[in-house]
Amino acid sequence: MSTVMDSGEEIGAIRTIRRGVHFSPELKEGIRGTRALAGLASAGPVVVPIAVQQVLDRGVNGPGGPDVSFTVWAG
Repeated sequence: MSTVMDSGEEIGAIRTIRRGVHFSPELKEGIRGTRALAGLASAGPVVVPIAVQQVLDRGVNGPGGPDVSFTVWAG
C-alpha cells in the first residue's frame, strides 16, 4: 500500500476533511470541542454589551439608587 499526497487541486475541502477523519478518528472529538468553544466565543460579543447595559440601567441607575449586589453579580 502506497501513500499518495494530493495537491488539493484534485479533491475539495470537504473530501479532504473526510479523509482526515477516516485516517484519524480523534479529529471528530477535536472538532466537537472546537465547535463548542467557537459557540461560546461567538456569544461573548453579544453578552458583554447586554451585561453592561443591565449594570448601568438596573445596577448603577436603579429605581432605589445604586444596587451594588446586582452590579457585582452581573460583573
